[in-house]
Amino acid sequence: MPDDAFGMFPKPGVAGSIPAGGSIAKGKARAKTDERYCIYDEAHDDYIYTPAFTELLVGNCATAEGFVKVIGRQPRMQESKSA
Repeated sequence: MPDDAFGMFPKPGVAGSIPAGGSIAKGKARAKTDERYCIYDEAHDDYIYTPAFTELLVGNCATAEGFVKVIGRQPRMQESKSA
C-alpha cells in the first residue's frame, strides 16, 4: 500500500497534492480508483467510500503513526469542547 491510502489525500507542501475539498483528477481520470476503497459516482461527480475504507481509516488512525501512513500528514489536536 502506498504511504497515503492510494494517493487519495493531500500532502502539505507537495505540488499537485489534492486541494482542500476535492480531487485534482479531471475527466475520466476521476474514475480511476481502487474500488476496494472508493468508487467514482459520475452522476453526482463525487465518490462513494466502501466499508473497507472505513475499516482502513479506523484501523490506522488510532495512532499518530497510522494517521500519517493513511492521510499523509501529521494529525492536528483539537481542543475538547466543555459543556
